Amino acid sequence: MKCLLHIGTEKTGSTSIQDFLVLNRAALSRKGVMVSKALGRGNNRALPACFQGRLDDLSRRLRIPSLEAQKAHFSPILERFLSEVEAARASHDLCLVSSEHLHSRLRSPEEVAALREFLAPHFTGIEVFGYFREQASLVKSNYSTWVEGGGGSASLARFCEEAMPGNPYYDYCALAEMWSAAFGHDSFRPRLYRRDALHGGDVRRDFAAEALKLDDLSDLTFVVTESNRSLGAAGVLIARGLNATLPQFWPGGGRNRLRDGLMRAAVLSGLARIGRLEFPEAAAIRARFEAPNLLFSQRFFGRPDNIFH
Repeated sequence: MKCLLHIGTEKTGSTSIQDFLVLNRAALSRKGVMVSKALGRGNNRALPACFQGRLDDLSRRLRIPSLEAQKAHFSPILERFLSEVEAARASHDLCLVSSEHLHSRLRSPEEVAALREFLAPHFTGIEVFGYFREQASLVKSNYSTWVEGGGGSASLARFCEEAMPGNPYYDYCALAEMWSAAFGHDSFRPRLYRRDALHGGDVRRDFAAEALKLDDLSDLTFVVTESNRSLGAAGVLIARGLNATLPQFWPGGGRNRLRDGLMRAAVLSGLARIGRLEFPEAAAIRARFEAPNLLFSQRFFGRPDNIFH
């Protein structure tokens, strides 16, 4: 049995793909594709959580105080995953693991190498699949999600400061080199996230055809869903104000439901969608990633030009 790691990246339709996988788990199983349940429903976040080198929002929500405690919490889940793999081996050709947190939480070669060391003995081969969108677009979308979710009160301009070459979250050439060093250059399979580059303009159909290599999609279900919309200028101001006055988590680690409820009310009322979020930094972000993107295009897409142009 082979393993396919869908690493996202973040803000490239991962939730839509994961909802599609959950909905079609039985149909995909009949096609020889095992969609992991042990690692979490939809987003298989337990896998990166066990190998990441820092605590995050999930750690706080679960009230996990240290990396050692985090590994202890998730280790039994990994054991259940290996049992799941063994049970499916005789009737499945592919084990699929999907989590955009493989992109956002595993930031060092050591973390990715540790993941490979865990997986390699159990599969005949491992491939890494991910979608990639132009960085300025990623920054703007990611900022909207971050501020809406309570991440902080920083301005968009300040948030952009992390989008620098060398940071594998945004530097796709650095990310691809890191994953390729662990799993092999030929095992890294990048895909452009742009509507005109996707099968039927649908990331779910594209994933089924390109990642899973399925020719016949007729027995799979594609439910029409509303995509997550970014905040408008008014929504960003509301979110930043809430984040500056109400913490994302209470001191004991519990989620601040008051803050979340007020933000949700602003979204449901439509107030949070009012106004266009200006992004004058976009041109500078595109310029700073011009050289890394060209290398990424040449080394991993076999293209002489920048794929994001």
